[in-house]
Amino acid sequence: MESREPREKPHCVPPPVYETANLDSVVPPGCMKLMNKMQNEVLKISAERDTLKLEMMSAQAMVSILQSKIDFLSEENEELNGRNRGPRNGAIGSCSHLPALRRDI
Repeated sequence: MESREPREKPHCVPPPVYETANLDSVVPPGCMKLMNKMQNEVLKISAERDTLKLEMMSAQAMVSILQSKIDFLSEENEELNGRNRGPRNGAIGSCSHLPALRRDI
């Protein structure tokens, strides 16, 4: 797993936005169409990336919650095991903590 220490984030440089109105007279129509398509794809991928970041943060929070539950249950389990291993007043496996059964019935 990755460290939870804050990392330096790379500086995000927004993708260049070309004013297609200014390029119409200089660039062939096929290239303009391709440029517009690529711009739309970049915007779509940027939005998807932001969504994935949010999903990742949510997943990390869930992992953290589940890890704390595991830690709590592990501690509780150790305490219960410690009680069960305590000194017994009889032979190994005896049920000395239970009331004696009456055999004269």
